[in-house]
Amino acid sequence: AVAIAVAVRQSLEPLLGDQLPFLTMIAAVVFVAWYGGRGPALLAFGVGTIAVAYFVLEPRYSFAVVEVEYQ
Repeated sequence: AVAIAVAVRQSLEPLLGDQLPFLTMIAAVVFVAWYGGRGPALLAFGVGTIAVAYFVLEPRYSFAVVEVEYQ
């Protein structure tokens, strides 16, 4: 679910730009919580946060989060 959410977010990049970086990840965590329960949802939350920091937030392909609102 996290991999699909990151792929969908990457495909929506021309429309969303830097706005709403966690939009698809929230949907993925809600789906995992509904389907798998609390444990898998917490895992999806953690992995999703790392994936968004690496693939979506500026500077891309780095774990440095320089925007104050995302820290």
